[in-house]
Amino acid sequence: MTEPNYTDIVAMQKVVDEKDAKQAEEFHAAIKAMNARELAEQKANSDLFAKTILSERADNKKKRDAAAEIEKAKAIAEIEAKHERESGVKSADTLKLDAAYRTLMPNIPGIND
Repeated sequence: MTEPNYTDIVAMQKVVDEKDAKQAEEFHAAIKAMNARELAEQKANSDLFAKTILSERADNKKKRDAAAEIEKAKAIAEIEAKHERESGVKSADTLKLDAAYRTLMPNIPGIND
C-alpha cells in the first residue's frame, strides 16, 4: 500500500519490465523469422546456382562430344579418301554415293556408262 501522495515506483517498474520483456521477445521472434527467411532464400539461390553450373557442364560436354564426333568423321573420311587415291579401290560409302548420283542423273552421258 502506498500513501495518498506517493507514486508506486515498484509497480510502475514492474509494468515497464513486463513491457520491455514482451518487446524483447517479439523482437527476437521477428529476428529469428527474418533469419529463417534469409536462410531459405540463400539455399534456394545456392540450389539454383548449382543447377545452372551442372546444366552448363552437361551442355559443354554435349558440345565437346559433338565436335569430337565431327572431327572423327573428318579424319576417317580423309583416311579413306587417301587410301582410295592410293589403291584405286572405292570404299563402300563412295560406291553408295556413286549409285545415288546415277539414279539422280540417268540421262547425262558418261554417268551411267
